Amino acid sequence: SGGKSPYVAQYVKSLIKSSLPAGIGEINDKMGEFRNIAKREIKEAPARRAFLKKKFEELFIHEYAGENRKELLEAVQYPTGAEFY
Repeated sequence: SGGKSPYVAQYVKSLIKSSLPAGIGEINDKMGEFRNIAKREIKEAPARRAFLKKKFEELFIHEYAGENRKELLEAVQYPTGAEFY
């Protein structure tokens, strides 16, 4: 809201939080471990991004293995041309 409406900012924050999976904090922690490995072991940025994307998808699917795998894989696809840093 750019400071214009704290109510709008809080509302948007609550919408985002309620849409996140319950295990997102654990996924984030594990991704931090994978990021450290990638920074140490993989020199090329595109290869690091590919490695981290694959690990995120694996963690996300593992967290929700009881659900439809295809839908979950589609849910974690990024927009074409998206850059991740």
